[in-house]
Amino acid sequence: MAASSCNKFDVMISYNHSNKTTVKVIKEKLEDAGITCWFDEEHMVRNVLDAMHASIDNSLIFLMCYSSEYFSSEACRKEAEYAANAGKFIIPCKMECDFNAKGWLSMIIGKRPSFDFSGEYLFHSKIANLQHVIRLKRITLSENTQRK
Repeated sequence: MAASSCNKFDVMISYNHSNKTTVKVIKEKLEDAGITCWFDEEHMVRNVLDAMHASIDNSLIFLMCYSSEYFSSEACRKEAEYAANAGKFIIPCKMECDFNAKGWLSMIIGKRPSFDFSGEYLFHSKIANLQHVIRLKRITLSENTQRK
């Protein structure tokens, strides 16, 4: 099952380019499982702010791949805050071992369960768990959208 008719993508992936290699592997594994992803390398246009808003609006889920560089990036902060204000389902993914969320980032993460991709240990089982959570959320979000 792909994204609902109201959404072009199941997941919008938000990340800092310092984590691009790992995030790209996560994206490929999600797509291998039939999960549609918006990834800025493939869908970016000239007006970055408009593209960012549209990508979040056109996705069911906001996958926030955070690190110290993500925290320091004004563009990443704008994406995350826009997704939170839009009421998107946010899945935090930790990308850096020694970084603990703080400030604006910890407020957005809150008590949301987080996936830790900061090391290689159990990477495949973490991907499988992430795929499972996205599939379940895709079903419930699609059902809620259809009821409206």
